[in-house]
Amino acid sequence: MSDPEVALKPWRVQPSPINQPAWRLSLMIVLGSILAWGVHRLLGGHNAFSVWIAALVLTGTWFTAIRFLLLETRFRIFWMIYLVLAGATLVAFGPNEAGRYIAIPTFGVFLFFRTYAPYQRMLSARRAKIFFLGLIAAGFVSVGWGFSGGEVSDLPWLHGLAENLARTALGALRLFWIFSLLNLFFRIRLHFMRLKPKLAVSALFIAGVPLVLVLIFMILLLYGTLGGSLATRGRGILEDWSAQTAAGKDLSGTTFTDYFTLTIPEDPSTGPEVPEPPKWIGLFVTALQTPLKDAEALNDDETGTGVPKPNWAPADTTAYFLIESEIWLINVRGLSAGPLRLSGYHVNQDPLDYLAKMLRCDVGLYTSQAVTVDSDDPRYIESPEDTSRLSIDIKGFQNRAESGADSALSIWNRPMKFGGDLLQTLRLVPGGFRHKEIVFHLQARLANLVKEFATENSKINQAVIAVLAFLGILFLILEGFALFLGIRITTGITSAVNSLHSRTLRLAAGDLDSYVQISNEDEFGVLADSFNDMTVAVRHGREEAVARERLERELQMAREIQERLLPHDSPTISGFEVTGISLPSLQVGGDYFDFLTQGDGRLGIAIGDVSGKGIPAALLMSNLQASLQGQVIHPSSVGEIVNRVNDLMVHSTHSQRFVTFFYGVLDINSCTFTSTNAGHNPPILLRADGAVEYLEKGGLLIGMLPGQAYQQETVSIKPGDVLVLYTDGVTEAEGPVPGDDDPTGKTPPGKIPPEEIEDEKTMDNMFGEERLLQVIRQSSHLPVAGIREAILKAVLEHAAGVPQSDDVTMVIIKRHPLAEPDGGTVPQDGSEANV
Repeated sequence: MSDPEVALKPWRVQPSPINQPAWRLSLMIVLGSILAWGVHRLLGGHNAFSVWIAALVLTGTWFTAIRFLLLETRFRIFWMIYLVLAGATLVAFGPNEAGRYIAIPTFGVFLFFRTYAPYQRMLSARRAKIFFLGLIAAGFVSVGWGFSGGEVSDLPWLHGLAENLARTALGALRLFWIFSLLNLFFRIRLHFMRLKPKLAVSALFIAGVPLVLVLIFMILLLYGTLGGSLATRGRGILEDWSAQTAAGKDLSGTTFTDYFTLTIPEDPSTGPEVPEPPKWIGLFVTALQTPLKDAEALNDDETGTGVPKPNWAPADTTAYFLIESEIWLINVRGLSAGPLRLSGYHVNQDPLDYLAKMLRCDVGLYTSQAVTVDSDDPRYIESPEDTSRLSIDIKGFQNRAESGADSALSIWNRPMKFGGDLLQTLRLVPGGFRHKEIVFHLQARLANLVKEFATENSKINQAVIAVLAFLGILFLILEGFALFLGIRITTGITSAVNSLHSRTLRLAAGDLDSYVQISNEDEFGVLADSFNDMTVAVRHGREEAVARERLERELQMAREIQERLLPHDSPTISGFEVTGISLPSLQVGGDYFDFLTQGDGRLGIAIGDVSGKGIPAALLMSNLQASLQGQVIHPSSVGEIVNRVNDLMVHSTHSQRFVTFFYGVLDINSCTFTSTNAGHNPPILLRADGAVEYLEKGGLLIGMLPGQAYQQETVSIKPGDVLVLYTDGVTEAEGPVPGDDDPTGKTPPGKIPPEEIEDEKTMDNMFGEERLLQVIRQSSHLPVAGIREAILKAVLEHAAGVPQSDDVTMVIIKRHPLAEPDGGTVPQDGSEANV
C-alpha cells in the first residue's frame, strides 16, 4: 500500500518508521474480526469442525493484535513470556472453563497497561480511518455469536478445547477494540482535513448529532407513551372481562366462543354439564382440591428435581389460568362450601381478534416457559397445537390482523412492536398452582395508528397532533435559520482563510502588491490588516534593501576610487624610510595623506582630517587633494602653499566644513623638514637621544576663514630620529569604560553616549598621546613598517573589541641612524606609498 504522505515538507513532522507495519497490522485485525464472524455465521457453532475453524481465525486475529501492540513497547521479552504462559494455561486446562476465566483477565491486564503507541505513530488520516473501521470490527465481534449450549466441560475434549480457545480469543478481541477505540477517540486529530470539511464535521458532532438524538428520543418517547397507554388500555379490558366473569355475567357467544360451565356435586357419579369441559379438567379439579401443604413453598421456585412447586393456596376466585400452553379465564366457586362450580372462557383467537379490533393493533400473550405435566389421569390429554396461532417454540400467542408474511409488507403496513404490559395468571403445575406473569404485548401498524387518530372520536388526539405538527414545523423553520446562519458563518471563516492563504502564496512568489480584502471585523479582519501591513513593510524593506545594495555598490566604488587617490607605495629616499597608512572607520573615510615629489631631493608630505565621515568627508578629502596638488606645482614656501589651499577650500566648501591639515617638505640634501600645521594634531619628533619635539607652528584649520597667514618651521632630522604624523583616530581610539554596574571593569561597546565623550572617565579611556609616545619609544629601533605595526597593534589591544569610531591615518618618517647625505635625490617617477 502506497503512503499518501511520503513527500512531506521538511519542516513538517515526518511519519514514524513503524507507520506502515502498524497500518498493515491494524487492517489485518479488522479483516480478521469480520472474517471470524462470517465463518461463524456460515458454519454455525454447534459442531467441533465449525468451532475449530472459528477458533483458528479468532486466535490468529488475536495473535496479530499482540504483534501490533508489541511494535513499540517496553519490556518486550517480559510481556512475550507473560502471554505465552497465559496461552499455555488455557491449553493446559483443555475444555475446563477455568482456563478461560484465567486467560481473559490475564489478557485484559496486558491490554490495560498498553500505551497504544503504534496508533500515535500513524498519520492522522490513517488514525481516523482505523477508528471507523474499528467501530465496524467491534460490532462484528460483539454480536451474532452463539456456541453450543450447556457446560463446555460436558463436550468432547477437542470440541471443548476449541470452544474455550474461540471464546477466549473473542473476549480478548472485544477488550482490544474497547481499549483501542477509547484511545483513538480521545487522541483523534483531523489534521489531514481541509478547514471547510473540518468545520462541517465539528458542526455535525456539536449540533447535528444532539439534534438527531433529541429527535430519536422524542420519537421513542411518543412511541413508548402511546404504546404503553394502549397496552394499559388492553390490560384493562382483560381485567374488565375478569370482573364481569366474577360478577356472574355470561360472556359466551359474544366475546368468547370456546367456554364451559361445570358443577361438581359431592356425589362423583353425577356427570358434567354441557358444554363438555376441556380434557384437562380432571387434573385441574384435582389441583383445586389439593391444599397447599408447605407454607415455605410460597418463596421457593423449584424443588431439587427442577419441577416448579405450587405457591398459591386454592380458594374461590376469578383469574386467568395458564394451563400448558392455553390461557383460560375461570371463575371458581364453592371450593370451600360445595358444590364446586366452574365457568371457563378460553382466551384464544376469537377474544384476541375482538381485542385487536378495539385497540386497532395486533395483540399477543407471551410466556417464557411452557409447562408439560405428566399425569396418569385418563381425563388429561394435552391440547393439540394450532400451528397458525400457537407455537410452543415461541411459547405464546401471535395474532395477525392481516394475512401475508411480515417481510412482504411495506413499512406502512408492517407490524411493529408497540408497547406491552404484564398480566397476572395462575399456572397449573404438578400438585397445584403457581403465580405467573405473562406478557401482554402489542404490534401496531402506522396505517392503523393514523386511522386511530383520524376518527371523529379522537378530536382531542387530533388537536394534540396538530399542536405537535405546528411545533415540528416551527422547529424545522428555526433549524433552517440555524443551518443557514451556520453555513454563512462557516463560509465567512473559510473564505477569509482561503483569501489569506492565496495572498500568502502570492507573497511567497514575490508579488508584494497583493492585498487581502476581507470585510470581517473579527480576528480575521485584524489578521488581514496585519497581513497588508506586513506586505507594505516587506515591500518597503525590499526597496530599502535594493537601495542599500545600490548604496553599498556605490560606496565600494567610492572606496576603490579613494584607494586610488591615496599613495600605494612608499617612496624610496636615500638615508630615510617613509611609510603611510589609512584605515577608514566606514567604507570611505575623511582622512588624507599624500607624498608629493618636488624635485631637487625634496618630498612633500601631507596629512589631513576632514570633519565628518562617510561620502561627504571623502568628497571634501578629494577636493583637498586636488587643491594641494594644484598648488605644489608652483614654487612657493610651505606657508604660502597652505594659505592658497585654505582660500580654495573656503570658496568651494560649506562654512560648517573644515579640515585639520599638516603639510611639510623633507629636504634630503639638508636633512631638514619644513612644515606648517593648520589645526592638526602636532606630529611627534622623537630624537635619537630620547628628546621629544612637537611640530605645532601654523595657523587656523583649513576652510574656515579666507586670507589666513600660516607660519612655518624647519627642523633638522638627525640620524635615528623618528617623525610620526597621525590623525585623531589614533589618539582618540576608545577602549572599554569601567563602570559601577560592570564587575569585569569593562563596559561593552557602545556603552558611552556621544554627548559624554568629554567625560573625564571617557577621556581617560582614550588611547591618548602618552600611550602613542610610549609605543613610539619602545619601537623606535624598528624600521618604519615595524613602528607602524606596533602602533596599530597597541591601538587594537586598547580598543579590546570596541568598534573603530574614527579613521586611523599615520605617516612615519625615520632617518637611518648611520646614514649621511650622499647627495641622492628623490626619484622623479611619481612613486607613491602603499596603503
